[in-house]
Amino acid sequence: MTLHVLRSLNHLDACVTTARADDFILLVDQAANNAHSMNAVVKEIGCGVGVLVDDLDEGTLTEQFAGMRIIQVSDDDWVTLTERHSNQVSWS
Repeated sequence: MTLHVLRSLNHLDACVTTARADDFILLVDQAANNAHSMNAVVKEIGCGVGVLVDDLDEGTLTEQFAGMRIIQVSDDDWVTLTERHSNQVSWS
């Protein structure tokens, strides 16, 4: 199980191609603020996907993710994810 920390959408394709069903993709930094534009891609991803709420700009409302498969992740949730996933990859 791998936690993929995606910091930029520039590496989205490589990240999605690498991720397995028991992995998790966490969108942080710039990727978090562009997550709302990923709805079509997220539907095709075979693993869990979340966005770090603390990295969202003030103008980005968490309600935008209501109809999507992207879950909202707190800092505490991120710690739990790192504990559950034996490997981590950072995509910058």
